[in-house]
Amino acid sequence: MMAAVSYLAGVVILLARPVSDLLQDRFQQEATSIVALVLSSLGALLLTVACVALPLKAGIRKVRALQL
Repeated sequence: MMAAVSYLAGVVILLARPVSDLLQDRFQQEATSIVALVLSSLGALLLTVACVALPLKAGIRKVRALQL
């Protein structure tokens, strides 16, 4: 449960500021730079892949150990 909360907090922390800046620029009708949004989205994607792949790898390892 804490792992899920930590994951959600990480994604929110990564995306909060760039999305806020993007929305503020659109509201003020200014030119928007999406570099920060793309980089933070990439970071959130990497965090998601790590949070899926690592537990699956550990689970597969434990199942294989039980089968032997």
